Amino acid sequence: MPIMHSLKHFESHFIRFIVLIIFCPCYFFFACNADTEPNVYEEKLQRDKQAIQNQCASDADCHVSGCHRTLCRATFEDDFCEHRFVVRLDEESDLLALLAYVRGLLTEREAETLQSGGYATNLWTISFHASLSQRARVMDALRALAYSGFAKLDKDARSLSVSLSQELGINDRDISLKTMQGAGPLVEKLIRSGDVLSRNDISKTWEALSPQLADSSESRFQWDYDVVIDTKSSIRLWPVYKNERISVFHWKEFSYFVDAEDIVVSGELSQKQAEILQRWSKSEELILLTLGREVLTAASVKQAIEDGEFELRLHRGAKKRELLKQLTTLQRLFDMSGGVQFDEHATAQVERDISCSKKLKRDCACVQGHCQWRVNKEFNECMTLPSQD
Repeated sequence: MPIMHSLKHFESHFIRFIVLIIFCPCYFFFACNADTEPNVYEEKLQRDKQAIQNQCASDADCHVSGCHRTLCRATFEDDFCEHRFVVRLDEESDLLALLAYVRGLLTEREAETLQSGGYATNLWTISFHASLSQRARVMDALRALAYSGFAKLDKDARSLSVSLSQELGINDRDISLKTMQGAGPLVEKLIRSGDVLSRNDISKTWEALSPQLADSSESRFQWDYDVVIDTKSSIRLWPVYKNERISVFHWKEFSYFVDAEDIVVSGELSQKQAEILQRWSKSEELILLTLGREVLTAASVKQAIEDGEFELRLHRGAKKRELLKQLTTLQRLFDMSGGVQFDEHATAQVERDISCSKKLKRDCACVQGHCQWRVNKEFNECMTLPSQD
């Protein structure tokens, strides 16, 4: 009995010893971390995930011109590169509204690369990766941003649209004339897309179309556009007066709300702006609500403008998610402390790498898991030389 008791006693202690060896490290691990902030480990996990995402498998993954330590973004587009623009803002707090506007112009892939940074007093740099044609579109939109608000359809819209349709239709079977109530025939270009219309499809269509539109500084009008969502969606072109605009940055009040299936847009203008809007409405001109170059809606103001107040009802607008998003962006622009001015000269300075890249070839390589440029002495000298622009 004593021997059996001793054996059982030994066996019991031995099992406890084995269990302690197996589970003790876990116990001490959790005990050591019990007093540690759990966010520290979560943050490290996120950093590790980001590091893995940034890894380049090989130099062949680094095809993006202008990557500058950004994520490796292999692409088959030769002109997909980084672009930088400089804008002047009255207040730093206005930057978020501007970024929201630019993000709405980009495809999902392009929007992922959107960044901003301080450049100088009241100057801010906005950068993203996109094609050269998309760069031109965004630059044009930034120039036109100050004119967001009300615009007026050109009095010769019919003849201008017919002429443009005949000019473009010769080589483009996707061009047609569609009559819109109050505006007459307008040019539309079919958007070629898959089963689901995407922002990328819209961007590519506009990129192909915009260089063909005469929009010189001497012209009294420019071609703005909206997107027609239908069984066969298209981009519709509006000839709009350049110099007859009522900018949202100068409105006194602006708001919108959903009423059943409609959207009601209302606001208040200054006396000078109200007089302009009254003149447009008396001559039964078609008035457009715009966000940069995009036309959100067209309407005739039939009610008298009293004390500068206006109201527009957008029928069945509540069902258009894109329209609600654009109105939100317009609201953000109105809420800005000041206006937005696209700085042509400063933009030309920060875009020096484009002109130097055209003169000199430089290679993009995988450096410590990041997509970066190889050191190029000639390119560095080009960047430091005085600008020829």
